Amino acid sequence: MHKRKIEFVRKSNLNWLYISPAALFYEGKSQNYELIGEEFKVNAKGESRVSYSTYATALIKLLSSGEIKMRQRISLIEL
Repeated sequence: MHKRKIEFVRKSNLNWLYISPAALFYEGKSQNYELIGEEFKVNAKGESRVSYSTYATALIKLLSSGEIKMRQRISLIEL
């Protein structure tokens, strides 16, 4: 069902951005993160994690800078 919905949105004329969360969230902050695409990825420690603060700060920075192209699915993980 989820896959069908994503495909529907991709084929539409909507201007969209789908932001997939990391597997684990925690309190704290880090400036070392990586913007990744649709694939599931882990850091060098084998973790898919990001802090709430890092996630929010990175998304605001990326969206306001124009670095992100719309009509795609992305995620963030800490390095």
